[in-house]
Amino acid sequence: MDIDRDAARFAAHQRALLTRPQARGVGFTDKAIQHRVETGRWGLVHPGVYRVEGAPASWEQTVLAAVLAAGDGAIASHRAAAAMWGIEGIERVIELTVPLARRPTVRGAVVHRTDGLLLPERTRLRHVPLTTPARTVFDLASVIPRGALDRVVEDVLSRRLLPRKALVAQLAAHGGPGRRKTLALQALLEEHPERWERADGRLERRLLRFLKARGFPEPVLQYEVRLANGRSVFIDAAYPDRLVGLEANSYLWHTSRPDWVRNQVKTRALTAMGWAIIPVTWEDLVPNATTFEEELRTALWSSTRP
Repeated sequence: MDIDRDAARFAAHQRALLTRPQARGVGFTDKAIQHRVETGRWGLVHPGVYRVEGAPASWEQTVLAAVLAAGDGAIASHRAAAAMWGIEGIERVIELTVPLARRPTVRGAVVHRTDGLLLPERTRLRHVPLTTPARTVFDLASVIPRGALDRVVEDVLSRRLLPRKALVAQLAAHGGPGRRKTLALQALLEEHPERWERADGRLERRLLRFLKARGFPEPVLQYEVRLANGRSVFIDAAYPDRLVGLEANSYLWHTSRPDWVRNQVKTRALTAMGWAIIPVTWEDLVPNATTFEEELRTALWSSTRP
């Protein structure tokens, strides 16, 4: 029997990682394991966790190695899970959640202990056991500032990583008076009605944060306008009472020319109806933010529906 081949089968499904119990389970002795480490065939990542040499390193591999080192019931959570799910603006910190009765120590990892992690709140992503998006956001409330949590809620809802009702259900499952994560997340959900979920793409989400931070009224997202020919078009963010619309222009670089042409036709038709359509680029919201703010204020307070 080729025990190296059997060990490789484990590693193939664990991002080139292997634990000591798995190695022993396919026939390796402690001496054989040590020999492979000493000869460089396996690398020691954590006590009892090995990496097959030659395999590329990655963030996911680092997270999974920590999960394996923490042992039974361990799962990536909090900021580690948020980074795995692609949630914006979250620092990559190795964080794990383990059963309350266990106290593992994992080098370079923050370990949380709980008896409140439900089975439906556990899943896998690219071979890594981790918390679901809803549980991840719930946990983030206890480790990041309120302002950062605000941006997280906007990100996951507008990107449709999960629906607002999933966060509501998460609070219902674990809510309790006085709990920081419960109170902070509840307040944010009340500030982010369902219409925030209609924002599409990173530029649109940054535009919404820009408007809120600069004290502008909240726009209507994906506002529908019926043109003279009976066709409906949608404005990314609109102030209907002022006939001012904002169109995020990232597509100028990321989509085809026919898409760009269609948008020009739409803008022309809206302009003929009296709308002031303001294109918004990434530069308007970052390096040129002050100028864009002044221009938008001028447009809003000098425009009014006839």
